[in-house]
Amino acid sequence: MPTRFDFERAFVDPASGLKHNVRHLLHVLAMRLDRDTFTILPRFQPSFTDLQRDMACDRRTVSRRLDAAERAGWVIRDRPTKHDARAKHARTKYTLRIPESYLEARGIKPESLGAENPWARGKMRPELGAEKPGARGTVPLQSSGHEVSVDGDLDLIIGEIQKRTGRAVGKVTAARVREEILARSAEPVGNTQGYLRTSIRSEPDPGRWLPTPIPPPYREVAARSKEHA
Repeated sequence: MPTRFDFERAFVDPASGLKHNVRHLLHVLAMRLDRDTFTILPRFQPSFTDLQRDMACDRRTVSRRLDAAERAGWVIRDRPTKHDARAKHARTKYTLRIPESYLEARGIKPESLGAENPWARGKMRPELGAEKPGARGTVPLQSSGHEVSVDGDLDLIIGEIQKRTGRAVGKVTAARVREEILARSAEPVGNTQGYLRTSIRSEPDPGRWLPTPIPPPYREVAARSKEHA
């Protein structure tokens, strides 16, 4: 069974033949995948409005990109009937897959995906690895050619995490989150702040970015126990 990272590395591979805007759509959908089952669980299935928000574009653009991804075999849509959509507010169910046409182009057998995949466990092709700009926390370039302000990135992350969790975090935590998110991208990120914003808003479990409470020292715990003894 492929993993989310197998999927992401596949659709950003030039061999996929996908345009950058379709890759953006697939990335938005991939962030909703369950890490263990390679499925989008019912509670994380996006509405069309969710996709508009996360991709920052209009309905027609979302529809065109979905059509292109489905024609290429990367997405399967299970649409509800008009009656269920209106009466039961049923949503389209999205299933992500790596099409056989891509696997054939790369010389990969479908059953080889997963833990034994040559891309898995860090064994990535050099051009898809973490040494590219934008990975390991390096600062990518905006389309304007100017370096992105790291402080601006951190302020954005702090604000978005507070919106999602109701808790404020510091710049140390924001820097860790920034590095983690940018490391996900196998290609240079053109719009860093847009990528960070979309990643945070689409994360099913934003609490994972909150700092872990530090337990009190043993002596302090022992002293409290004696007080209540």
